[in-house]
Amino acid sequence: MRRGDAPRAGEKALNQSLAAAIVKERPRWAGHVAAEATNVLAESAKAPDVLVDRPGEQAVVVETEHAPARTAVDDALDRLGAEVRRSGERIETAFAVRLPEALHTVRPADAEAALQGAVYGLKVCTANAPGEPPTVWPEAPDEWASASLPVLVDLLEVAGLSERRVADSLDTMEAAVRRTAAMVRDDATVYPDQGRRIGEALHQKEGEQTFRMAMAMLVNALVFHEVVAGSHDVEPVDRLPKTGGVVRQSALLAEWKRILEEVNYWPIFAIARQVLGSLRTPAGHRVLEVLEPASAELVTLGAGTTHALASRMFQRLIADRKFLASYYTRSESAALLAELLARRLDLDWRDEDTYRGLRIGDLACGTGTLLYAAYEAVGRRMRRAGLDDAALHRGMMEDGLIGADVMPSATHLATSQLASAHPSRTFGRTRVHTMPYGEGDRAKGEEVIAIGSLEWLEGERQIALFETGGSQVSGAGEDVGARTAELRDGELDVCVMNPPFSRSTNHEAEKWDVPAPAFAGFGKSEEEQGRMSAKLAGAYHGREVRMGHGNAGLGSNFLDVAHDKVRPGGWIGFILPSALLSGGAWKDAREALDERFEDVVFVTLANAEPTGRAWSADTHMAETMLLARKRAGEGGGDAKARYVNVRRRPRTEAEALLLADAMDAPDSQGELRLTTGGSPYGSWIDGGLDEGGLGQVRDTGLCLVARGPARGEVVLPRRTAATRVPTTRLGSLGTRGPVDRDLTGGAHNGRERGPFELHRTPGAAPEYPMLWAHDATRERRMSVGPDAEGVPKTADDCPERAAAMWEAHASRFHTNRDFRLNSQPLAACLTPEPCLGGTAWPTFRMDEDEWMCPVLLWMNSTLGLVEFWWRGTRQQMGRARITISRVPDLSVLDPRALDAGQRGACERIYRDLVEKDLRPAHEAHEDPVRKELDERLYGEVLGWGRAELEGVGVVRAKWCAEPTVHGGKGGR
Repeated sequence: MRRGDAPRAGEKALNQSLAAAIVKERPRWAGHVAAEATNVLAESAKAPDVLVDRPGEQAVVVETEHAPARTAVDDALDRLGAEVRRSGERIETAFAVRLPEALHTVRPADAEAALQGAVYGLKVCTANAPGEPPTVWPEAPDEWASASLPVLVDLLEVAGLSERRVADSLDTMEAAVRRTAAMVRDDATVYPDQGRRIGEALHQKEGEQTFRMAMAMLVNALVFHEVVAGSHDVEPVDRLPKTGGVVRQSALLAEWKRILEEVNYWPIFAIARQVLGSLRTPAGHRVLEVLEPASAELVTLGAGTTHALASRMFQRLIADRKFLASYYTRSESAALLAELLARRLDLDWRDEDTYRGLRIGDLACGTGTLLYAAYEAVGRRMRRAGLDDAALHRGMMEDGLIGADVMPSATHLATSQLASAHPSRTFGRTRVHTMPYGEGDRAKGEEVIAIGSLEWLEGERQIALFETGGSQVSGAGEDVGARTAELRDGELDVCVMNPPFSRSTNHEAEKWDVPAPAFAGFGKSEEEQGRMSAKLAGAYHGREVRMGHGNAGLGSNFLDVAHDKVRPGGWIGFILPSALLSGGAWKDAREALDERFEDVVFVTLANAEPTGRAWSADTHMAETMLLARKRAGEGGGDAKARYVNVRRRPRTEAEALLLADAMDAPDSQGELRLTTGGSPYGSWIDGGLDEGGLGQVRDTGLCLVARGPARGEVVLPRRTAATRVPTTRLGSLGTRGPVDRDLTGGAHNGRERGPFELHRTPGAAPEYPMLWAHDATRERRMSVGPDAEGVPKTADDCPERAAAMWEAHASRFHTNRDFRLNSQPLAACLTPEPCLGGTAWPTFRMDEDEWMCPVLLWMNSTLGLVEFWWRGTRQQMGRARITISRVPDLSVLDPRALDAGQRGACERIYRDLVEKDLRPAHEAHEDPVRKELDERLYGEVLGWGRAELEGVGVVRAKWCAEPTVHGGKGGR
């Protein structure tokens, strides 16, 4: 240091400033963050750089070092397993923090401000089970996660949850629930009324899964009972009268009745009391003999005092599809969506009135995962501002958090999760409603037919089956006012949902042995479903904005509810099928998003693992996160959106928070990086709402290629200028064929929809030949013969209609409707003679026969395959699907722009290649026939040179490397 220079902050001073900066981010942590403190860890001579030790939470160590931080990870690993003197707990998580080089020269007076504005390198070190090595993330030595100070503090908060206690709690709870559910199941064979009453209480079909849900609710209530006893004049469970050392069922029921009347906690104890009351005394005694000690152990582990533990425990239990047969949103996915939404709210988080006026809704809340994640994201901002989130909890529970579902068991668990944020704080009526679904009970004055939360399409006040808050519900009876579920138009600041995707029925029920809850058509008769569909259709009469479409599923209808209930300037955050991006049935939704919303963001997963493209669990379906802000005024029509394509789903909530941070500070090159020194986590690209192909793409460079044909050009790799290519919409060249139901559909409204009967094996000389289904062994060449025959029905005017159908639509040209890219080679084919197309190969009749060959070659060339994939929906692995209504939108080579010599060249290419086998599309980069097709079509016909053809070769390789193309399936 030269004479006159200010002294630099040493390591100890920086650690003390870092501790102060952390407290500034979380003022209520004051007194629980220590730097360079001795004697805080047992059997450790060296003081940890920073120790965050909050009561009721797992202590976390932070070890800092200036870049390149060669020993920080070793220091952090050394802390794992160390005992914290205050609590006796062992350190499970330690952070290695790499300080930026700029802090080398910072002065002590400037240290805290510099630390607040710094970007840190971060590695998370986690202890595992005894005998297993600890986990370090990011794994690679030269990779460090990048985090600002606010994100670092959020991660410290997340790390305060003990994974050991979560695991132990889950094991304890699951074992108890499994055992008691088996008891109830066995007793149901002797006392059938017992199982029936439990099913009625949960509004589900009785059975193993329903009994498990019921037992989970009893455990939940027993744990909350201990919490209530600690803060109210309530007898603890172990002090209630007992028989044979087990609490009496009658005594527990009486105490729960008193809690409902004098304290409330209606969502926790009302259904639990119904369940317990459904058990005959011998069964109740055996159940409580198991559940009482299990709940006491859970309280000891912290389930009743640590809100994060309680939430994670119940979330993980209900998340097990095989255990409770419940679809759910992954907690990491929920954390990401909630954090992205919270970051976009233009609110003053330091003002308590912000929280009093805040309204967050999930109108298909299920067990409350998304609603709780949104509450947590808001809670982090409360704590960051130094506000007492516990003091604001009652207001959030009574007014700020609005949930609805059609299953009482779901709303019970949802409200339990929300209440677990501060389990010792009571509240009155909540706004979590169980909505009626299907036929109601006329004797009780219920609606004759109801459609759950979609009732809100017709107004602001609806009848709830019952309300889970119920301060107006007491032992004296139920106030009808408590049955009103009111939600005003424009009331919500945020509407977050993972709504049911299905249409009116669910064909998975039998496959998974799922109970039949009052949900999405489960257990409904066809007549009842028809009445419900009519009720939904009636809700749209006179509606100005409509996103709902029957073929898109109920998710599109919930978008309409969200549009109504979110205020101008408010946000929606949905998880929806990726068909939203380009599916024909979702066109109205995209147009409404364009007209009524702005700042649209789609977040997709470009991953090849079986469930790697879904934000939800237990589904092989690709899903998209949608974020959008409702316009505050006139406008619309700019059709702009940001497509964020993530290479894998975050594995932890910590990764989710880092990803949210990276998405809000995206790389100018289109990359998303959570770490330095590693590969990109994902990418982003801006485009129009009519460019859904931009989603689920790993290599955004391929998007530049795919965009081109619609503009009459191709931007090839290694080329600085676009290459012109004469293209047109396929619809400008002819007429698409009918949907298969119009050919062979059965009776509809008293008339046969289709005039043909389908015979899968055609006769020797079929009158009406058809190309109906896929068969990979028959589809290796561009010429495919018919595989079926249509025989006119004798009813009504079917023979005349059959002849007219042939006259209008028979063609040699057929497009692939459901293209399995990793097993089929053809996007289009020709039949030797005209025929009708079926489910797999609908016809397209060209206005001129000579146009068929150029278009056929184009559609099966690399750029044609990319176009089909670009336009198609990619819900399933290695598969692109285009509805018949969207076939005319395909961009194809315009045969009208070719001269006679070029069209003749196309005929020669077809004749030369028609007898050669093509490989499946995902092997195009290895297929010599596909390469020959490309070189001859682009070279001989379009006159492209060697440089352009090499660019096409790069496109082939890029496209075949896309997860949505190969679906995890390799080449030969």
